[in-house]
Amino acid sequence: RGVDYAIFLRESRQSMEVAILAVCVATLAAALSFGVLVLSTTPFIRSIGLTMAIGIVAASVLVIGLRPVALGNETA
Repeated sequence: RGVDYAIFLRESRQSMEVAILAVCVATLAAALSFGVLVLSTTPFIRSIGLTMAIGIVAASVLVIGLRPVALGNETA
């Protein structure tokens, strides 16, 4: 997911604000989808949901935070 977000931010033809909003909405949807698994009574399913939700949020935070570095500060 993080690579997809990075590619989308890099290649977006929209304004950077619109692209970041799209990544945030996608992150929220994916994290909530996997986060629902945390409600499972099966420990294995619960841990998969928690791990995926944390990973998706962390990946998008890193992609958005490191965007100026990756772009060579051309849009910082």
